Amino acid sequence: MKHFDKSEYLEQDDFLNILKEYEEARQNGKDIYLETEVLANIAGYYESQENILAAIDTIDYAIRLYPGDVYPLVFRARMAILLEDNIAKAKKYLKAVVDKHDIEYYYAVAEVKIAEGHPELASKYLKRKENEIDEDEIESYIIEVATLFTDYKELEIARKWIDMSNNPEDPDYWQVKGQIELGLGNLKESEDIYNSLLDKEPYSTEYWNQLAATQLLNSEFSACISSSEFSIAINPNDPDAILNKSNGLFGLENFEESLKYLKRYTELCPEEYSAYILQGMALTNLGRYEEAIDAFNKALKYCPNFAPAKNEIYDELTNALSLADKFDEAIKIADECYENSGSVEAILNKGNLYLQHGDMETARDIFEKAATESNNDPETYVRISASLMDNGYVEMAYKILHCMISYDEAQSDKVYVFLAACCKTLGYDDEFKKVVKKAVKKTPNEAKKILKDYFPENMDPKDYYKYLTNKKRDQ
Repeated sequence: MKHFDKSEYLEQDDFLNILKEYEEARQNGKDIYLETEVLANIAGYYESQENILAAIDTIDYAIRLYPGDVYPLVFRARMAILLEDNIAKAKKYLKAVVDKHDIEYYYAVAEVKIAEGHPELASKYLKRKENEIDEDEIESYIIEVATLFTDYKELEIARKWIDMSNNPEDPDYWQVKGQIELGLGNLKESEDIYNSLLDKEPYSTEYWNQLAATQLLNSEFSACISSSEFSIAINPNDPDAILNKSNGLFGLENFEESLKYLKRYTELCPEEYSAYILQGMALTNLGRYEEAIDAFNKALKYCPNFAPAKNEIYDELTNALSLADKFDEAIKIADECYENSGSVEAILNKGNLYLQHGDMETARDIFEKAATESNNDPETYVRISASLMDNGYVEMAYKILHCMISYDEAQSDKVYVFLAACCKTLGYDDEFKKVVKKAVKKTPNEAKKILKDYFPENMDPKDYYKYLTNKKRDQ
């Protein structure tokens, strides 16, 4: 379960010497007998450098040297899940483990269950195995289990596990707790946790990066940049810090400066697709559409086929093509996306493209198809309304959203945020005030993201309604 921390080894001459010795032996076709944990660390090092083939080769070598040993087999099973999306192969490796009472084996079995879509079964399994854990290892076990569920975004289960801990003085407890609160959208709680951790460890780049990520999600872009700069001062080549800073600059619409840091990031992580997405979006905002198209194509090149981000990349790519007067090519790609995935998102994207070109009649037909294929899912209507707003059809978006709040079966918490934006644009000030009250109660983070320009900088969304009522009284 423990993730490889390259900083733990890169500064150790012993590890670098062993790595050099290992590489020389392997290049010459010779065997070198190292302990399984050392080989696992070498594989982990390769993984951290995104040299996946070398990582797999190293761990396969360890399995050949130590058949049945738990550590290389568990490591290889995790790689089968995370890198190859092959659960059957993972099970095969775990079946070969001789000592099936090792704690690492328990974690790996649970991880397979989670990957199969059965997180509750994984939790019940780990709860049963808790009875077999030595008393002095229980606290560590609880935190590791909470970390596992956090890694897979099973945050409610992760919270249940971390709440079982009786050792809140452990920094690892607060680190996991902060990630859980961040994932659940409890941004203030998460920010407080990381600030507290930094009071004790001010030179932890990991904590600075987590704080920056929290501030980014809370639309505190200037604060995100500041936290990232602390991390960069400690380690100028920290990829997470550089990416956080570029995101913060993007949030402030400083696209040129954001691009500089994104290029630094891709020099460090040339196969990380998310940075190319952001590059493309920055270039689109700068009107450099051909460069944006190249960036989105790079993102597609490195993005795994099963990644949810694939749809986002196609949306952004077709948007850039449309803006570059390559409308027919954009529509062709949108159609191919739908043929390959059958997703409602691909239909909505196509409708948005026609809206951009002022073809409301065609867009309406496409949006009706999206509504039908989604079984009239409220989120689909919210997406249609957002597309109408973005393209200047605000009155039409307002009518759809207003209609939605009248029907219980058509409810979506996001309705109120977008309806508030429509009201503001259309000058319906009294209704804007009423809708804002509901928007900040139901989706405060979304409210801050979409409505922040209508309120003083850094104002907490919970104060939006009070600000509006006091403002009216002062006039």
